[in-house]
Amino acid sequence: MIQVELVQSLFSLPGGKGNYLDAVYEFLVWLEPRTATTRDDAFGWFQERFNAVKSAPYYLPVLRDLGVIELDRGRNGAIRLTEMARTLLRSDRAEGARIIAERFTTGFVANRDILGLFAASGHPLGLDEVHQRLSPRFPSWTTATQIDFRLRWFASLGLLEVVNGRTYQITDLGRDFALRYPPDSTPPENGHIRTVAPVGANSLEALVEELRASSIDSARPIRFETALARAFETLGFAVRQIGGSGDTDVLIEASIGDETYSAVVDAKARGSGKVDQLEVLTLKDHQTNNRADHGLVVAGSFAGGKVSSHAQEQGITLLPLAVLEDWLRLHDAWPQDLLAYRSLFRMKGMVEKLPPDLLQVSKDRKRWGRLLADIVDLFGETYESGLTDPLSAREAFKMLVTRKRGVIYPEQDVAGVMDLLSHPVVGALTRKNDGYILVMSRETLALRLRRLAEEVESLEIEEPVS
Repeated sequence: MIQVELVQSLFSLPGGKGNYLDAVYEFLVWLEPRTATTRDDAFGWFQERFNAVKSAPYYLPVLRDLGVIELDRGRNGAIRLTEMARTLLRSDRAEGARIIAERFTTGFVANRDILGLFAASGHPLGLDEVHQRLSPRFPSWTTATQIDFRLRWFASLGLLEVVNGRTYQITDLGRDFALRYPPDSTPPENGHIRTVAPVGANSLEALVEELRASSIDSARPIRFETALARAFETLGFAVRQIGGSGDTDVLIEASIGDETYSAVVDAKARGSGKVDQLEVLTLKDHQTNNRADHGLVVAGSFAGGKVSSHAQEQGITLLPLAVLEDWLRLHDAWPQDLLAYRSLFRMKGMVEKLPPDLLQVSKDRKRWGRLLADIVDLFGETYESGLTDPLSAREAFKMLVTRKRGVIYPEQDVAGVMDLLSHPVVGALTRKNDGYILVMSRETLALRLRRLAEEVESLEIEEPVS
């Protein structure tokens, strides 16, 4: 029996959740009458139609993986309709949705499992529950991003329907597909989805363990690609795993408005754990073809000398696995924004250690946390002393200088934190006259912040900013 390798990663299409099928048809209708269409032509169409400048390189591989286009390599490579696409254009919308749904259900990792989970459930399921229940089967998916994209596609194709937010229920069409395509009896055996981490292991440690194991599994390079895709998802990037001959392994994007940036990531799995030669010009081609701002190579380690100097000359970043592990652990301890993370991509050649500005954040975490606690404690101490008048930021600053031995906070930091604590979303302080009064204990503040974090996690994820 021939085993068909399933598509590992997925991304959205423009137009908003629920409208992915419309975007497929729009693109195919645009492409059908055209000849000699290139990637650049398609990028231009996505930009004109959806204002999707940076995300366009992510969309073409999605259409390719859905089986509706053939995509030649290179920036000037041709894009052609497949026979499946021509069938779609001759079919009505309902039949077209079924054709794509069949390819989607059978051709992508985890989709049969997801649909089977909904079919077996007697109630709607939310994203977090689906992720939790499938994580033992796919433990290298340390975030719910890939499952979220799959649920959105299932809803766009009519196999699931939205109940509210990120909660879905299966449709009659979905039940029909679940019966026709039940979950596999065993997990994929390609070696690039399963990890050696036991069920229930810490997700970060499981990811690090898989990165280490896959980086020396040269017989199955796609395994390392998949692990790196999960790593960059964990760091907060939008990730598209591409792979294949003539293109990058992973394409990542930091979707942050007009500061958006992207990078091609090449995974170099070596049995020895070390890369001693590198085709840097090929990497530059990958960067150009995908309109990426940066080029990154990740490996267990790199030989020095010409490998490092050539990469530096060509503006390529070499990231040893040990530094990526440090980055993941730093993110787990105190996550930073994607603008801050750009400093690493601006380092060309060999990255020996994380940039100083990122290393500083571990100290910031303790400093800001301590300042929050000190301000709350300061109010409590004044009340215990019988001083009940509202305190201004200036008064609090002076009292902190005298009461907190050896602790010096800039006055603007004190004012900023007090302003934060008084915001309704936090609510630990409230304004009165020209100052503040404390209306919440430190324990209640901590609980409020935890509940706020839970609320943020449960909210609807919007489309990536293009």
